[in-house]
Amino acid sequence: QWNFPHALLNRIRLLPLSQGQVDKYLSDAGPELAGLRHLLQKDADLNTLATSPLMLNIMSLAYHGLSVRDSEDEPSDTVGENRISLFDRYVDKMFERKGKTRHAYTRIQVVHWLSWLARNMEKSGNSLFVIEHLQPTCLSGSRRRWIYHILKFRTPRLVLNLQAHQSGHQYRAESRLQFQTY
Repeated sequence: QWNFPHALLNRIRLLPLSQGQVDKYLSDAGPELAGLRHLLQKDADLNTLATSPLMLNIMSLAYHGLSVRDSEDEPSDTVGENRISLFDRYVDKMFERKGKTRHAYTRIQVVHWLSWLARNMEKSGNSLFVIEHLQPTCLSGSRRRWIYHILKFRTPRLVLNLQAHQSGHQYRAESRLQFQTY
């Protein structure tokens, strides 16, 4: 949790990495990122993406251990294919990284919901994901919006009513106990 004064939040700006910084990062990583280094040399779009520290980190994880020879097999026809390949590899690596532990969600479920999120963000013109900005209008279908409404508005009221009801029973039981002790 970052505890910046509110006035500072809009004043901090993360600048893109220079090409020299990207090259130094990749060369310092050694042969484990040789395939990524080769991909960036032959693909201007991926090279541009790599100037974002977040994207460079994602690429490093996704292409870690990829040899130069294997990088030749990566698609390079279109920007879309390259990005799909990158994120497919990244999701695969994240599932491998978890090891043999049981996953709460399958790879298919993760890809489905990430795709849904990306489509909705694109539709609403958002490029930055902030969970607090999710709106019930994102939910497709009236049934999902109805469930949201129940969970948001009805459930808290039900819990409060149950607590009040339980407190009333507890109060009456305590009153009877006090009456009987005299």
